[in-house]
Amino acid sequence: MGDRHVFEDSQDERGSRRYADAYLDGDGRLVLSIHDLGPVVEDFFGCFEYESFTTFSVEQTTRLRADLGEDLIAAIGERFASQRELAEYAAALVGSGEHWSRAGD
Repeated sequence: MGDRHVFEDSQDERGSRRYADAYLDGDGRLVLSIHDLGPVVEDFFGCFEYESFTTFSVEQTTRLRADLGEDLIAAIGERFASQRELAEYAAALVGSGEHWSRAGD
């Protein structure tokens, strides 16, 4: 299935864009990323862009792989309809990952 699963890559009628995915970084850690642009972000944050990353440690990722399957990205694509579902499942199984976000232009 590849090294990345895209949950959403969309644009609404107002021109707002959302991209959400899951991938393994160069250190083998599972990363969940979101990138939002446009009017929807401006309505909520007062700026044009929002992005966030949740990174699970190698140990957390190893536990997720043991539970979901060796091809973790393929298993994620088959099992979870949304990034939120995956994040909730992962938090219940291995705890929360390290979160970083920013809103700005």
